[in-house]
Amino acid sequence: MADFMERMISQIPLVFPPNFSLVNEWMMAEGNKVFTHAKATGDGLDAYWGFASEIEGDKIKKITIYAYSQKLSDAFQNT
Repeated sequence: MADFMERMISQIPLVFPPNFSLVNEWMMAEGNKVFTHAKATGDGLDAYWGFASEIEGDKIKKITIYAYSQKLSDAFQNT
């Protein structure tokens, strides 16, 4: 499961602020549920995000993203 989340994070499109990067800090999996804690950085952005996912086979059945949306919005305003 953790490999699946690593692949998913690496696929995030670069429509975010310039120099955007999302780096996995730690991950825990139990059964088909995975929680990923990641650091998001870029021009004007320095925040932590969380991803709670439920995996079925090789597909995401459900995902909840915990992102600091105000910091992301501010980064878009400053670019």
